[in-house]
Amino acid sequence: MNKISSFLFMMIILLSVSCSQDDNVETEIQEQDIYTTKDALLKDLTKRLSVLLKEEEVREFLKNEVNKQFDGDYNVLAIEALQKQLKIKEESLSFGNHLLAISSQNQISFENLITYIGNHYPLLQIKIPDLGEINSKDWDTEKEVPIVAFISSNGSEDHILAYDQYGNEITLSKTQQPTELVVVLNENERVKVIAQSEIENKIFCSKESSVPYYKYSNTNFFLKEKLSECINFPIKIGSHEKSSGCDRDRRAGKDKIKRVKFNNKTAFNNAKDGWFDGGLELKLTVFFGQANGAISQISKNFYTREKDMKTTKWLNLDVEIVNWDKTIYGDAMLYSWVEEDPGDPVEIKSGFTSKFDDNTTQSFEIKKTVTDKDDILGESVVEYCDATGGYGHLYNTGTVQFQVNQNEYDLAYEDEYLVGDWDGDGRDNIAVRRSNQIIMDYNYDGISDFSFFFGLGNQDDYLVGDWDGDGRDNIAVRRSNGISMDYNFDGVADKIFYFGSGDSEDEYLSGDWNKDGRDNIGIRKNQYITMNLNFDNPNIYQTVSYGNGNQEDQYLIGDFNGDNTEDIAVRRENQIIIDYNMDGTADQSYFYGLGNSEDEYLVGDWNGDGKDNIAVRKGNTILMNYDVDTTPDFTYIFGLGTN
Repeated sequence: MNKISSFLFMMIILLSVSCSQDDNVETEIQEQDIYTTKDALLKDLTKRLSVLLKEEEVREFLKNEVNKQFDGDYNVLAIEALQKQLKIKEESLSFGNHLLAISSQNQISFENLITYIGNHYPLLQIKIPDLGEINSKDWDTEKEVPIVAFISSNGSEDHILAYDQYGNEITLSKTQQPTELVVVLNENERVKVIAQSEIENKIFCSKESSVPYYKYSNTNFFLKEKLSECINFPIKIGSHEKSSGCDRDRRAGKDKIKRVKFNNKTAFNNAKDGWFDGGLELKLTVFFGQANGAISQISKNFYTREKDMKTTKWLNLDVEIVNWDKTIYGDAMLYSWVEEDPGDPVEIKSGFTSKFDDNTTQSFEIKKTVTDKDDILGESVVEYCDATGGYGHLYNTGTVQFQVNQNEYDLAYEDEYLVGDWDGDGRDNIAVRRSNQIIMDYNYDGISDFSFFFGLGNQDDYLVGDWDGDGRDNIAVRRSNGISMDYNFDGVADKIFYFGSGDSEDEYLSGDWNKDGRDNIGIRKNQYITMNLNFDNPNIYQTVSYGNGNQEDQYLIGDFNGDNTEDIAVRRENQIIIDYNMDGTADQSYFYGLGNSEDEYLVGDWNGDGKDNIAVRKGNTILMNYDVDTTPDFTYIFGLGTN
């Protein structure tokens, strides 16, 4: 071979090697970039997982992982789950490798998939929404093969794309709850990702808060709830002696955010995106300024269970905010509420005005960064001379109500107001529950006639009914789906039975559904009320449909027409709409009270005429209506008031 031929031969070899190397590089780049968007990734993994769930071992693995509830919801981070070992038909691989073995037009290696998720979507999670009786705890993994859905980045769409075990497309509604178990792929809202390089510069207030829940490569995964326990208030506390004569001058200690609730069911449902959501992620930001124009802020996150606020009841917080020195911070602060959701950052603006001791007034423009998917719950200006005793002044953003107080001691208050005929005289009376103590008034004189202890207090759901048919109402406590009934006010359970699915039900109710003289239990799931007719046999029941479910402000149970059978009513603001014969049709409606601005609506036979009526409670004052009109017929005071 001559020199030219040798040279050409070598060039061909080099070009061949070079092209081969370039092809490999190009293949690797293409493989890593096959998911051009988040939705492309989710769609591919959703379809693969739907098919893989045909394997019982996968279903059992996933059930075990989500039931750990590492952040309070039934979910697991994808980056964690994909790397765990799983044996399917004697083949032991990582869960991710089993997933990638499912046929797809997208080809990617396990290592590149994990790297891609870690770099682009570290908060990707696999979640099983709690749909009441359909939930991960009761998942029969031998028989039930769930469909798999993903939440797209286009949050405005009303539908959700899902796949069945054969890879067929299914369309689900965001608002209409499915009738079968669903696995959902979306991004976690309760975890914060912090790079290792940022950890060294971050100040943690305790050893516990500095420990990540999970760590992958140089990325740390922290539970937001753990981080939110530690707030370093950027506030210099002044020692100025206050003398304006306001509530805050007469009390010691920091301001506290005491409690918060949604104004109505519509506001709650708007903040909760759909059935696939878990608890709400509420964020409060307090803005306060100084005379020189400087603005400081404090943020606090509250992570709720869904049942904590779904009936528009108060969520007790009792979290310190700031020691308010008016000479430094003026006479106003701005409280701003958001329900957080993952999304792209956007900036919103608002403002407030504060007056200082030198009679100068400053107007502060607030710029706050939220995401385009966050639900803005509104804001209120808190003024220095607002009432701070008890629960404090009531503020309303239009979406949520909240109260701020300034008390160096914890408040003494009733946990719950209960209605029942305690002495069997044919008239219902009031009791207050303070922790696990029930304090009863038999004769509307505002004085305690009897008290006893039963249950675990705020850990239980308390119900009232005549459980043994002796003409006197008694107490039961519900813990999960177990109902423990006390027949004789001695604090000892005389009967225990199980009904429903526990906390995943929308609401537990009590009433005499079949005229046998004994009250029984009902459960409401959305607009469907399933009534147990004999707790000796929980399989004897009937179901009726009434109202609009969780869109209603409140469901009320009572014998409104005096026929010795309980009826169902729904309250919409201050309108009470009654169904007398359980046929799902409204028979009468009337208006009473001020709606959701009242502390509570109660049902009872206040005058012994055999018919139940409505009362409204404002603090510890109960205004009773006897005759289905708009005017209170009797008012009395009992207890200390509550939520």
